[in-house]
Amino acid sequence: MPSDLTTLDAGAKDMLKSLQNHNERMLMLTFILVNAADTKRKLKADVQQCRSIAQTMNCSLVTLDFQQERAMQAALPLGVNPIRIERGLTTSALGIFIPFTTQELFQKSEGALYYGVNSLSHNMILVDRKLLSNPNGLILGTPGSGKSFAAKREMVNVFLVTDDDIIICDPEAEYAPLVRRLHGQIIRISPVGRDYINPLDINMNYADEEDPVTLKSDFVLSMCELIVGGKEGLQPIEKTVIDRCVRSVYQAYFADPKPETMPILEDLYVELKIQPEPEAQRIATALEIYVHGSLNLFNHRTNVNLKNRLVCYDIKGLGKAKYILKQGGTLGDLYTTSDLKFNDNGYVEVDKAGNLLLTDEGEQIYLGSVFPSENLAWRNDFRYKGINLGLLFTGRIGGICYSATQANMDLYGVSEVSAAARDAGGVLINGREMVDAQKWYQAIGSQSGLPQYYTYSATNFRLQELSLGYTLPSRSLRKAGISQMRVYVSADNIWTLTGYSGPDPEVSTRNSVLTPGFDWSAYPRAFGFTAGVNLTF
Repeated sequence: MPSDLTTLDAGAKDMLKSLQNHNERMLMLTFILVNAADTKRKLKADVQQCRSIAQTMNCSLVTLDFQQERAMQAALPLGVNPIRIERGLTTSALGIFIPFTTQELFQKSEGALYYGVNSLSHNMILVDRKLLSNPNGLILGTPGSGKSFAAKREMVNVFLVTDDDIIICDPEAEYAPLVRRLHGQIIRISPVGRDYINPLDINMNYADEEDPVTLKSDFVLSMCELIVGGKEGLQPIEKTVIDRCVRSVYQAYFADPKPETMPILEDLYVELKIQPEPEAQRIATALEIYVHGSLNLFNHRTNVNLKNRLVCYDIKGLGKAKYILKQGGTLGDLYTTSDLKFNDNGYVEVDKAGNLLLTDEGEQIYLGSVFPSENLAWRNDFRYKGINLGLLFTGRIGGICYSATQANMDLYGVSEVSAAARDAGGVLINGREMVDAQKWYQAIGSQSGLPQYYTYSATNFRLQELSLGYTLPSRSLRKAGISQMRVYVSADNIWTLTGYSGPDPEVSTRNSVLTPGFDWSAYPRAFGFTAGVNLTF
C-alpha cells in the first residue's frame, strides 16, 4: 500500500477511536481569515505573510478570488455560510479555534464589585470576594501601572455598594485625600504626632466563648516576639513571664472597667520590672524605647475615633528611611523624603526660638543600596612540622548602613559627637551661625534620625577566623596507648577594619533578614574563643 494511503488510514483509525471511546463529536469547520489594507500592494504583502506563517505549520491558504463578498458574509456573525469549503474536526481540535472553556466570574449578588474584563471573552468581571472560597486579593503591576489607583477604585466601590468596614495602612500618606472626601478617620502615627492608639486596649465582649485576656495575651506575645525575639524567638520562660504580667495588669481594669483605668504599655513595663526572673528584665529593657524613649507614641491611651467605617492609619512618620524598588534599581535601595528645611538661598531655616525646621514633603533623596558590590574571602593554612596556623579574612566592598542607634544616642546627648558639640558651644550651620547642640541633635536625631546624617559606608575587612594547633610527636605517646594528640586554640571575629560609627557594619534591625543595613540596637557579631585537645587512640 502506498505510504500516503497508509498515513490516511492510520489517521482515520485514530479519529474513529476518538469518536467511539473519548466522547468526541465530528463537526465541520470553515476557517476564513479576513485581510484588510489601505493599498493593494500592502494587501498583497499581508496575504503573502499569512501564507508563509501557515506554511510553517504545514497548512496551505488559498485566496477566495471573485468570492470576496460571500467570504465576508461567512466571516460576519450572521449565521450564514455561503462558502462550502469545510474540514471535519473533532470537538477537542475545534476547541482551539473557539474557547468553549472560558472561565467567567460574574456574580449577581448585591455586594458584587467590578474588577475589570475577562482577557479572553471580554466580559465584565463582577464578583463579591466574600463569597469566594478564598476572599483575599493582591494587586500586582510594574511601577506607574496604576496599582494605587486600582486600590482606591475598589475602596470607593466597597464604600458605595456595601456596608463593610475599610481599614487602610498607608506608609506613603497617599490615601488621605480620598479618605477625607469620604469623611473617614485619618490617624497619623508619628513620634511627634497627637494621635495615639493604645496597643493594650481590650474589649470585654470581643469573643463570645474565648477569654478576651487570653486573646490579648496572645497579641502581646506576638508584639514582644517582634521587639525582642531575635532569630530564635521568645523562649518558654519569657513567654510565661509575659503572660503572667499581661493578666496582672488587667486586674484593676476588670475590677473597675472605665477608660481611665485601661492599662497602657508603661503598666506592662512596670510589671515586668518587678518580676524576679532575669528574662523579665531583658524584656523590660527592650520595651523601654517604646515607653520612655523616642518611640513612646504607643504609651498613651487611645484618643481617636475607631468606630468610623473608613479608617486610614498614616504611618509615614514612623520611619524616615524606606526601601523603594524602582525601575533599574535594587531591592536594597534606601530613600528618604525627610530633611532640614532650606530657604531659597539654600540656608537651613531656624525659627526665633532657635529650633531647626524640618520637612517630610521633599523630593525622594537616594541614600544608596544596602547590598555590597563585591564580597571577598581569603583562606590559607600554614604548616611547619607539627605546628599549623589557619587564617580566614573576609571583606565587603560597597553598600551602606543606616544607624538609628547613633541617632538615638545623639538625641539623648549620650554620644561622643554630641558631647563634643556641647564642649564647642554648639553646631555651626550655614557657615556662620551657631545653634544649640541639643536643638541640633533633637532635629536630626528624632524619629530615628534624618537618614542622610546617619548613613555610613558598609565597606569593611575583618579577620574572621584564626586557629593555631600543635600535633605532638607520636613516638612519645605510644606508651600511653595514644597514636596521635593535637592541642589547638581558635578564635572567631577577631578584628574588623571599618569606618562605621557602630561596632558592626553588617547589621540589620533586631537581627532580621528583612531589614538589611538598618542598625537599631542590633547585636554585633560576638567574639568567640575555643580551646581543645584531639586524641586518637
